[in-house]
Amino acid sequence: MNYEQHKKAVLESPSVSNSFKKVVETMDEMDCVKALHYVRALLQMHEKRVKEVQGF
Repeated sequence: MNYEQHKKAVLESPSVSNSFKKVVETMDEMDCVKALHYVRALLQMHEKRVKEVQGF
């Protein structure tokens, strides 16, 4: 599955929240390298958040 096929599947899925779909569409409008950097930063932030919530 290539990027466009995967994006289409996400955007058409009734099980994916509208909030996530909006993020996908917003990131898709950006330069792909910049979007990747943002996603990696969000991943690091949320990994820290999970550890804090779980008490690690």
